[in-house]
This record gives sequence, C-alpha cells and structure tokens, in this order.
Amino acid sequence: MPLPYLAVFLEEVAETIEEMPAVQRHSISGIRVGVYFHRGNYLFYTAKFRYTYIWGQWSRWYSAGDKITVCHDAYRVAQVSNGAKEWINVCVLYRYERWLYDADWLTWYEEFVYPVDFSGAAPGNYIGCPYCGGEVSGQYQRWYREEYRGTITIYLGPGIHVVERYGLKVTFTVSYGPLTLSVELWKGNRDREGRRPTRS
Repeated sequence: MPLPYLAVFLEEVAETIEEMPAVQRHSISGIRVGVYFHRGNYLFYTAKFRYTYIWGQWSRWYSAGDKITVCHDAYRVAQVSNGAKEWINVCVLYRYERWLYDADWLTWYEEFVYPVDFSGAAPGNYIGCPYCGGEVSGQYQRWYREEYRGTITIYLGPGIHVVERYGLKVTFTVSYGPLTLSVELWKGNRDREGRRPTRS
C-alpha cells in the first residue's frame, strides 16, 4: 500500500516592526525611576495563526499563546520622578509566514504571525494609577546616611501568566494586500540567565 502524499511549501514571508508597550513605570515624589533592558531579556507577545481550505475563506485568528520575544541589545530610558507614570514602549519585530499543504485528498493553507525580538525603548503614553497616586504607599524607611545615596536597582519579577494589554495592532504588506490583526502583551518577563529588566 503506498504511503499518503503530503507536500509542504513555505509560500511567503513578510516582516514588520511595530512600536508596542512593554512595561509600566511609576515614580513617587523625590525618587527618579529609569528602565533598563539588557541584551537577552525576554518579554512575551502573542503568536497567532489561521487556516483555510478554500482560498479567501479564512478562519478567524487563533492565539498560539505567549511567545518569548528577546531583547536585541541593551537599552536605557531616561528617568522620571515626582509621580510621573507611563508606559515604556519597544519596537517589536513580527514575522508573517504562509504555508501550503498539498495532500492526496486535500489542499489547505495556514498563516502564522509571531514576534521575533524587540529593540529600542522610549517613553510611551502617560497612565493613571488608582493605587499610589504618585505618593508613597505601604511601609518605607528614610535613608539619611551618605553611603545610601545613589542608585537602587530593582529587578522586575517574572510576572504571572495573564494578558497585560489587549488590542495591539500588527500590520503586514503581503502579496494579496494589507493584513492587520490584534495581538497581546503578556504580564511576564525574564532572560536566559534569570535576570529581569530593571528599574532604578
């Protein structure tokens, strides 16, 4: 009995770079807050796919979950203070792929969209915070001694497996026209060596 036939072809690849929110920073009076990304840090953005058995009649986009998106280089964002609260944006490289599957009994297409890496870092939109209001909250201790003056570095935790921001737009130019879909930023971050993006 002959084996079933299946041929797989990568028909098209496209890439785009979109500016997207990455992390929030919240400052309080008297404290300056900066954000630093190290080469190899991770953020998590959504990968998606869809399919069709009849060209032009595509399924909806399905989420393939959060995908590690690696920092391409080291980036630093200028410090803010006095209660300023804002998003830090990065430039995310997204890739599009369309695959053709040709079998004895059926032919179908699949499209995949996924983040590759990110670069750059810049202040984004200002945000409101119902929790701190730009003032000190919780317990704290004032440091008076001279040796405590300077920079305190805090490594961001790994986060939790939930979506931080919905509705981020990614647009490609492909052979059959423009293609736009929505993706998400996930609330998680880490790098290969266990370091986190830092705030100082």
